[in-house]
Amino acid sequence: MTTKRLVSLIGMFTAGKTKVGIKLSECLDCEFVDLDDVIVEQQGAQNLQQIVDMLAPAKFKELEEQTAIETVKRLSGKHAIIATGGSMVYCKRAMECLQRETHIVYLRVTLDTVKRRYARNPDRGVVFAPGETVADIYERRIPLYERYADRIVDTDFDRNKVARHLAVQLAEAKVA
Repeated sequence: MTTKRLVSLIGMFTAGKTKVGIKLSECLDCEFVDLDDVIVEQQGAQNLQQIVDMLAPAKFKELEEQTAIETVKRLSGKHAIIATGGSMVYCKRAMECLQRETHIVYLRVTLDTVKRRYARNPDRGVVFAPGETVADIYERRIPLYERYADRIVDTDFDRNKVARHLAVQLAEAKVA
């Protein structure tokens, strides 16, 4: 069995995938790639919300899935941390690719924390169906995150500490 050198971070919007990912890549001295940033750059947009507003949800899902698969392929054989978009768990082909090629870490956060953090930055690029709430999205996604995760880490507290703790865990497990 070969060791997976890529680590992917999944979880709700506001779980800290970017913040933990950046710090984790510093701790492990490896590359960090935020798939939301890749999408924004490829689309020539100012931010992710601009793309979400422009595309139908199904089209955004396709874009997210394609970007994940291409990024994993590009990073193959390298040591890197990948922060996925929160809705990545709806992209079956991308999640199968991540399962095959990466060690998936689910950054778990409580609904109260998601609501509190989201209220501070409501323009973060979340796809909502008409009438859908943060709680609706949370309840639908949690089982998917849990199903795909190789490891679950709680991120309701200081995300720098989370990253340092996770770096130790991954090194001990010889993942990173």
